[in-house]
Parts: sequence; C-alpha cells; structure tokens
Amino acid sequence: MHTFFAADLEKTLTEVQLSDEEAHHALHVLRLKKAAEIVLMNGRGLKAKARIEPLSKKKATARIIEFSDHDKPQPHITLCLGLIKTRQRLEWACEKLTEAGVGAIVLLDTERTERQKIRLDRLEGIVLSAAKQSLSAYIPQLSHSSLAACMAAFAKEDERTAFILAHEKNVKTSQGEARSLSFPAIREKLQTKGVEHIILFIGPEGGFSDKEVEHILSQSNALPLWLGSQRLRAETAAIQTAGLFRFAW
Repeated sequence: MHTFFAADLEKTLTEVQLSDEEAHHALHVLRLKKAAEIVLMNGRGLKAKARIEPLSKKKATARIIEFSDHDKPQPHITLCLGLIKTRQRLEWACEKLTEAGVGAIVLLDTERTERQKIRLDRLEGIVLSAAKQSLSAYIPQLSHSSLAACMAAFAKEDERTAFILAHEKNVKTSQGEARSLSFPAIREKLQTKGVEHIILFIGPEGGFSDKEVEHILSQSNALPLWLGSQRLRAETAAIQTAGLFRFAW
C-alpha cells in the first residue's frame, strides 16, 4: 500500500482530508480509485490504514479503517552534519539519514563550512518523501544552526545523552590526548551507562577545526569514534555512523 502524509492525523478522527499535494499524487500520479487502501502517517508515530474517497479532480479524503501506534527507534539519534557544499550530496545525505531512522538532523555552520545558504523547505520535502518511502512512522526534525548554538542547545542534556565525534585521528584536548575508539568499544561504554540519546557529529569537507573538536569533546559523556583507515566523504561518514548506531546497537 502507498503511504501518505497527514499532519493532522489523530485517533479521534474517522476520516482525513488529504493535502492538495497528496491528493494530486494519489489521484493523478498513482491513479488510485475509490476505496483503494492506503496508509496515512502523521510523522509522530501514528499510522492508519484507510480507504481513499475522491471528492473531485483535485480533492480527496481518506476514511480510517484502523490505527497503529509505533514506538520511536532506540536509541534516539541526533546527527549534526557540517554543511556540505554540493547541494546534491547534502540532499542525498538527508534522504539516506531519514531512511536509516535518524530522529533529528542538524545542519551545521562551522569554521570550515563553504556553503552557507540552504533551502530547508526543499530538504524537508526530501526528508518527508524518504520517510514515506521507507515506511517510517517518524519524520526527522530538520534544522540549521551554528555549532556554537547547537552545543548551547544541548547543554541541558543529562547523563543519558552521549556526544560522539567521528574523527580519524587521536585528539588533543585540555585533559590530554583522547584516542579515537572503535564502535564496539563505544557501544559497550554507552550501554553500560544506559545512554538513550546519541548525538553524532560529522564535520564538513575540511573537517572540524581543532578548537571545534575540543569544544565537542569537552562535554561530559563525549567520545571520539574511529571509522577506519580510509578517508570518507562527509556524507559517507554520516551514513556509516548513523547506520552503526541504528542497526548494530
């Protein structure tokens, strides 16, 4: 069955009117007929099986058959990605991170970021499409921030949150040298502590500066992650890191 987004889907409803965009897709792209079964999702964990009811050439409603609740994937993953200068690569990264079940994507302006302007509305459309295509019940929160503002927003996180920096080299901090750890070693540490929220940091093409690296690793429960000896593009590192914490946790 095809999946459609219905932002106002709630369990109190017996039918939902599809947005103009979703109605057009159902009636003119997929050419669904009256009473065809579809799936609705609100992006917040609620889905519903429904039957489509065309109202006109441009309007359609969906009559609810049954609802289903879906828990958030665990652990909750926020991926903070330094802005990639090539639009297509950035869009691809957001699409694949959505398919991997990331809970939030924060696009970062950093000291070495070359691209400053992005179209969040376009990226939101790509993320929504990827969520529907992958049968997800959740749509990742998407935002654009400076690294400083991002770190300030996370300052109130508790001991159940871990900060993971993907970094190919050992890192010198004010507390001494921090050796990048393999994923199994980090997983063991975090599971022992009962970590539920993992914030992953991936730098832009030029990587994070030494100052930015130290800032990230100065947080309590912060660890550097080693992804292997091969140099990875930013979007590749983002997908690989998200995949490790989603599918090998």
